[in-house]
Amino acid sequence: MATKTMFETKVGQVTNELGELLKKKDHKQAWTKAGELNALLKKEEAKDLKSELVEQLHNELRGYYYINSEIEKANKRLYAKGSKLIELASL
Repeated sequence: MATKTMFETKVGQVTNELGELLKKKDHKQAWTKAGELNALLKKEEAKDLKSELVEQLHNELRGYYYINSEIEKANKRLYAKGSKLIELASL
């Protein structure tokens, strides 16, 4: 088994941290960590990673960003509902 490069180790570490943050529902930190992983995958060194791994990581990030945007939409709708309820309470 070949030893991992420092870059491979960093990608693995950031990927693991992102997974842990998502499981803890720490969405703000997860957003930052997803950006960090995305930036790593854009580096020249990423070409040395297994192409299947890079593709899977890109797919997972794409899914994460989609779900995050859906959560943001839901949060905006809930904010609007809260505002309406506050308005109705003052009548």
